Amino acid sequence: MTDAGTVTMSTKELRLQGISTSEAANAYLPEFRIDYNERFAREPQSPHDAHRPVREDEDVERIFTWQEERKLSKNPDSRLASTRRCTSSELSREVTDVRRPGD
Repeated sequence: MTDAGTVTMSTKELRLQGISTSEAANAYLPEFRIDYNERFAREPQSPHDAHRPVREDEDVERIFTWQEERKLSKNPDSRLASTRRCTSSELSREVTDVRRPGD
């Protein structure tokens, strides 16, 4: 369920919760995050914080997202699945659609 710090709520998981709208997914996110952290959170091996400050010339939104414009089609041969992903910084914001090749 994680991909470099990304938490993914699968379509199946949302369906099992009876969720079919972005609004309902956003409302479910706090509950999902608590459950997810209870199951998968681990204490760090070292207390040292190796993070560095973001430089002014770095565009974090561009660096940490993969965005593509796509047109929806009624073509049944379309094999691209849509998943909802949010980065750790987005956990307090709305969930947005991000589609990646191979999803």
